[in-house]
Amino acid sequence: MKKPLVVISLLALLFGSFLSGAWYSRHGTGRNHDTERRILHYVDPMNPTNTSDKPGIAPCGMPMEPVYGDEESSGSGFSDAARSMPPGTVKITPQKQQLIGVQIGTVKMVSETHRVRTLGRVAPDENRIYRLMAATDGWMWDVPGSTTGSLVKKDQLMARINIYSNDFFTWQQQYLAELGKTGRLPQPGTQPSGAGRTTGLQPAGTPQPGTLQPDDGTTPAVPKPAARQQPAEKQPLTKLSLSEYYANRAKLELLNLGVGETQLEELVRTGQYGTALEIRSPVAGLVLGRSIFSHQKIDRGTECFRIADLSRVWVIADVFNTEANYIRPGMSAKISLPGQNRRYEARVSDVPPLFDATTRTLKVRLEMDNPKNTLRPEMIVDVEFLTTLSPAMTVPASAVLDSGRRQTVFAALENGFFEPRTVTTGWRFGDRVEIVEGLMPGEQIVISGNFLIDSESRMKLAAAKHD
Repeated sequence: MKKPLVVISLLALLFGSFLSGAWYSRHGTGRNHDTERRILHYVDPMNPTNTSDKPGIAPCGMPMEPVYGDEESSGSGFSDAARSMPPGTVKITPQKQQLIGVQIGTVKMVSETHRVRTLGRVAPDENRIYRLMAATDGWMWDVPGSTTGSLVKKDQLMARINIYSNDFFTWQQQYLAELGKTGRLPQPGTQPSGAGRTTGLQPAGTPQPGTLQPDDGTTPAVPKPAARQQPAEKQPLTKLSLSEYYANRAKLELLNLGVGETQLEELVRTGQYGTALEIRSPVAGLVLGRSIFSHQKIDRGTECFRIADLSRVWVIADVFNTEANYIRPGMSAKISLPGQNRRYEARVSDVPPLFDATTRTLKVRLEMDNPKNTLRPEMIVDVEFLTTLSPAMTVPASAVLDSGRRQTVFAALENGFFEPRTVTTGWRFGDRVEIVEGLMPGEQIVISGNFLIDSESRMKLAAAKHD
């Protein structure tokens, strides 16, 4: 019976000792520690510059927090070793660093390669836009259906203009008559042997400037191409028959009236006079605009159609000024349509960018091939530039606190001290910022949690000013 009582007594004694020690540790030791801590002043937790000698309620509605004189008050005070450090330097214990999520990084000297992504708008190449004009007065009689937005082929018939001019019929008659005299007019049922099939505005055999013209019925002469070894003054002349001269002249007059090569070939093949001028597309492309309609009276010089050759197009990209400084003429870029897994190669034009006051961006022009006319004018595309910068001292963008008037980075020193550094920044691409002045390569800096460290630093500066 005595043995159980002894065991129970020992357990009760141990439990009582534990409670007494815990009470003493919580109340007795804490009281002595609090009596040793000296309160310097009270500070507004939302505005460290607002201090008071007495406790109370801050303007923000929160209680004023005490600032103690010992160095263990969350880094607000300093030991003798820390008093020689720059103003604003704070000490954060490892436990508090873990609590507020402090992360340390290193200042690096690296050569950065960045991708500049932006949007662009497809535009037709201005050097590949054709305006089809009416060469003479007449009536727009037949418009087969080429409307704005239509894709047309090369030499496709766009419209017919009925003209009532004696010159039109006279020159057709003379052209056929003179060709008949030269033997270049094909016989019925045969194909023309080449008459009227020359390309360009100048037909074969046209007298060149400086050659003899028909005078008093004489036959004009034109220089005959000579061998390279023969001097120019000894080049022999070959004679051009009078019929060939007048045939060429009639052809030029018809071309001046707006008759095309295709219509001239038809005139030679059939021998039938035409009553209308044909307007045909000079290229395969897209109809950007049509300003004529059937049975419309038009004057000479009226623009009938505007056609763009889309085999090569422009892309106008919007680039911010800070990024445009690193885009050079001749630089390649990738073009892609949103939602499509296809990329096209483009090249920056030599034309300097134009500033758009509305979007506050620079308009960079790119030129590219357009296979199968995939890209159409006014399409929005994704543009990606790849720029390689020269070696520079950089830090993560999160390490820089920008207040507008200055940029601050906290340098991580030994023993948990953090010093605020005013830095000068350069370019910024993605999550990296160039540091021009204020840091050295290899230094340790705060890349996360620096906002709370900055609050501690401001409180320390406010306390120093109050003292």
